[in-house]
Amino acid sequence: MEASWKFSGGVAKANLILSSTRILHRAWEFISQIQQSPRSISFAIRELPRFTILAFNSPSRRQDVLPNLESLVDSHPLSFLITKDNPSVALDSFPLSTFCTLLKRPDLTDKLKTLTAKNQPRLIVVGHAEGGAVAALFTLWLLKNRSSAALPLCITYGSPFIGNKGLQTAIGKMEQSKSQFWHVLSLDDPVISSCGFLESAELQFKPFGTYLLLSESGYACIDDPDSVIELLRSADSAQTEPKDYGAMLQQQEQSTKYRKCNVLLTPSYDSQKVDLALQLQTLEIGNNQQKQGEDALLQAMEKRHRSEWKKPTHNPKKLNNMKKKMAQLEWFMKFCKKGGYNYYDYYKRSQTFGREEVNVRTDIKTFLVDYWEKEVKKVENKPQTQEAPFRDSWLFGGNNCRRMVEPLHIAEYYTKGGKDYLKHREPHFAKLEGWEQADSAKKEKTGAAPMKEEPKGKSAPPNVTHDSCFWAHVEEAALKLPDLENGGEAKKEEIRQELREFEDYVMKLVNDYWLSPDAFFEGSSFMVWWRRYWEMLQRVEPDSDRDSRPFIVFMSKDGYLNYVNSAQ
Repeated sequence: MEASWKFSGGVAKANLILSSTRILHRAWEFISQIQQSPRSISFAIRELPRFTILAFNSPSRRQDVLPNLESLVDSHPLSFLITKDNPSVALDSFPLSTFCTLLKRPDLTDKLKTLTAKNQPRLIVVGHAEGGAVAALFTLWLLKNRSSAALPLCITYGSPFIGNKGLQTAIGKMEQSKSQFWHVLSLDDPVISSCGFLESAELQFKPFGTYLLLSESGYACIDDPDSVIELLRSADSAQTEPKDYGAMLQQQEQSTKYRKCNVLLTPSYDSQKVDLALQLQTLEIGNNQQKQGEDALLQAMEKRHRSEWKKPTHNPKKLNNMKKKMAQLEWFMKFCKKGGYNYYDYYKRSQTFGREEVNVRTDIKTFLVDYWEKEVKKVENKPQTQEAPFRDSWLFGGNNCRRMVEPLHIAEYYTKGGKDYLKHREPHFAKLEGWEQADSAKKEKTGAAPMKEEPKGKSAPPNVTHDSCFWAHVEEAALKLPDLENGGEAKKEEIRQELREFEDYVMKLVNDYWLSPDAFFEGSSFMVWWRRYWEMLQRVEPDSDRDSRPFIVFMSKDGYLNYVNSAQ
């Protein structure tokens, strides 16, 4: 038996929007003033104590100008909506043209930077009819281009749909932003019916966001896009006169306290179905249809709502398993260090060690690589607004895991005879590192606190090397040694230069306290490479400047021992 608490909440949400706030009324009053102005105004701003209203005004679409979809390209200001699994995002060319024209106006873009700066009042972007479509496009743009963490709220009145299924999908993946679009729409508004938005069986244009649907008899709040389309198609849309949304909102607000539920309840009706049935009743959907058609509409809405409820939004079991695997991997690293081994080399030389390494390879490492590969893919498939691709805690967890797991991945790669690991690196490792670097650069630019995994500035080495590809650089340096001694003169000079770059790379890690001291354990791949390299240098560079190079001094004068001891 299904739980009866799965409640749609459309009636309660509609009542809340209408009776608990004056935002809808204030926004409409401001739009009306702009539209009645004797001079043409494209946009206007009203700053209030608690919020700021940005209203857009746009010429009406001529009857002969039908909606036309224009696909976004990579260079478009809204191209962040395009993702790997949702590459086809298209918008109505009529409001899109107005949006692109206004975006070139410095007076508007400069003002937007000010309005969306930190500690500014909440920005509400509004518009009526085609102006509402432009407002929605600017709200989408602001999701990517703003300084404040506060999301802008978009309110449209009688506005047409602006995009295809791809746009609907993109906004649906914005977990926080998708609720920031409120569309106030009368069921018989000619802006929908007159332009052919509902005529084709497979609609090219799709709604998104939350719809406050109004009729002569009542109102309802609908979040499901397909339900919005079905309700609009079921309504009598013969009206041709523009709607006065101010008067309609006033009428509906006064009626909220007198609303009654006359739905005939049956044993099969749970709270969700009652709510959906009440919304249909208050809108008087189905009054001009056969009862069978009304029931079919209700059943379709109910089915979609239940399907949405069943979608998993979070998998705590997988998250807990990931944390357990990380703890096990940390134990493995401590186990190796206690025995005087580097965990990279312990893992790499699995044939000479016991079952701990086998368990890490087949269980811990595999699980963690798979987990974060899927997490990164989820992020890549979301539009990259400011709330994506990550939150600090998510980014910290992913890169902490990367630093611990990728060395094991590198060990497997070179054990199997691989070369040039960086050219064949797993994409999700590179993505996590790139996002971290971009986030750190952004925080440094804005003066925000650095990420907590950054060890730079400490006086002791970290437990895990900051660069997860350190061991790949060590393996490549080891592969170069034969050519340093036996190669041709041109090849020797090339290798000599590359190895000096590796020296500088290691010293930067040391100076920044970014290199784990276990790299200097005797018998580690790094120390084996150093012993061979030092012997070769004394043969192939007897009269060079090697003794003055920082890395050579650090290693040959046992400076690395002081580095290791500083971690204890």
